[in-house]
Amino acid sequence: MRKMELFEAIKRNCLPDYLSILQWERLMYPDPDNRRDSEDHIKKRVLTLDRQIEHESLIAACKNGLPYQGDIKGWKWEWEWGTNPYPSTDNGIFVRGESQVSAENIGIPWEVCHPCDCVIHKSVMQSYLKNKGKWPLQVEGLHDSWWTDDEQAAETETETEGNHAPDERQSQLHIFIWRAHQALSQLKRPTAQQVWNEMQHRHKTHDTDKIIQEVNGQEILWCSGYGNEQKLQRTSFDKTLSNIRKNPPF
Repeated sequence: MRKMELFEAIKRNCLPDYLSILQWERLMYPDPDNRRDSEDHIKKRVLTLDRQIEHESLIAACKNGLPYQGDIKGWKWEWEWGTNPYPSTDNGIFVRGESQVSAENIGIPWEVCHPCDCVIHKSVMQSYLKNKGKWPLQVEGLHDSWWTDDEQAAETETETEGNHAPDERQSQLHIFIWRAHQALSQLKRPTAQQVWNEMQHRHKTHDTDKIIQEVNGQEILWCSGYGNEQKLQRTSFDKTLSNIRKNPPF
């Protein structure tokens, strides 16, 4: 499959919702668009340093609870017989200067993925940028509409206390919901009520992040890894599940 360069994807309006740590740092600190700046040694060193700082900051944030997909310690998988255990990291995008030679092309049985190959959803990244004082992110050709997550704000009743934005907390809940949904894979398309029943009766099985306090007939009470108490009403769950199905967390 041919991969598309990051800024080509922006130009064609087909940038995926999940970008890798490497792709995010290049989006935040792009290459100069003129020859004079690109050949300025001081500016090149500053750009390299900015990228390195952002690279290390994002990896540290993921280790400290920022939601991501992948293994922040790195991982490898056998391309001939196996499949990438984190399919969302194969987003079809590469950054300029990144090697496009795969393990398959050079006869190595293992595809090695690094911490910077972990991907972060745009909604989580938006919250991260706001918390860091780096919002809005001005990228030529990237429309504001790309950042909009359909009706995301209406999915949960959030309390905005603390320093962590609702999108990061919602991602933890979405993982719990999706685990319950996938447990019903024997059903072609489980109903929202069937998923709710699964969560209500077996929430300890699916609550790998230990965030759920209670699931009853009316609401889910949960506490994020950042200590903020939240709730999701049954009346808004159908819409939440519909949106998660369009963009599963894993």
